[in-house]
Amino acid sequence: MNTERIVKLAKAQGKTLTYLCTLIGKPKWYLKDVRTKNINIPYEYLLIIANDLGTSPEYLTFETDDDGSGGLYEKGLPYGPIVCNRGSSLVIKQCSTQQLKKYEILMEAIKELEQGS
Repeated sequence: MNTERIVKLAKAQGKTLTYLCTLIGKPKWYLKDVRTKNINIPYEYLLIIANDLGTSPEYLTFETDDDGSGGLYEKGLPYGPIVCNRGSSLVIKQCSTQQLKKYEILMEAIKELEQGS
């Protein structure tokens, strides 16, 4: 897969490919392998990366030239499903960044209650 737009946006935002790999729960060399071995990134991973970079998966995969710079894909606004890495599983949830933080706090509280029982 052509990762040119992922690399370009990440660099412009001061983010590394290692950081993006961490977001999707993959080894730090994963995105380099995607480029050099022509591997397709699963859509759920593209959603995570696109959300973090403030764009759409379609832009990252060259399906559109609209990068969302007009504000449609502004980071933190719900433009579609947000995928969150939860250990070895992915949770797909329609939410804003603020809702996601509340969700994480709630899940942590539930975990603490379960461990205390």
